[in-house]
Amino acid sequence: MSNARRSWDRAAKLDQIAKVGRVALATAPLMPGMLMAGNQMLDAAHPAPGWLDSFAAQTRAIRAAIPGIPGDRVILIGDHGMEAAWCAAGRLAGYLPADRYFSTPSS
Repeated sequence: MSNARRSWDRAAKLDQIAKVGRVALATAPLMPGMLMAGNQMLDAAHPAPGWLDSFAAQTRAIRAAIPGIPGDRVILIGDHGMEAAWCAAGRLAGYLPADRYFSTPSS
C-alpha cells in the first residue's frame, strides 16, 4: 500500500471517532508543527520522548502531551513496537499497533 493511500485511510479512520483527544507524538526528525500542518484531524502534537531518554524524561514527555488527563484513559496507537514502553512511563492504559488499529475488518 502506498504511503499516500495509508495516510488517507488513517485520516478517514481518525475522522470517524468522536469525543476523544487525538494527540500525536512527533519522533525526530519530525516536529510537532509538521504533524499538525499535514493532519487536520489532530487536536495537538508534541515532541515524542527520545528512544534513549531516561524513564523520567519519557514520563515528562508523555505527561506533557496529555496534561490533566489520567493516563488510564489513554491508549497509545503507534507504528513502532518501542513506543509500547512509553505506556509504562506515562502510566497509560495500553498500546495498540497502528497496523492493527487502522486495518479494515475482514468480512
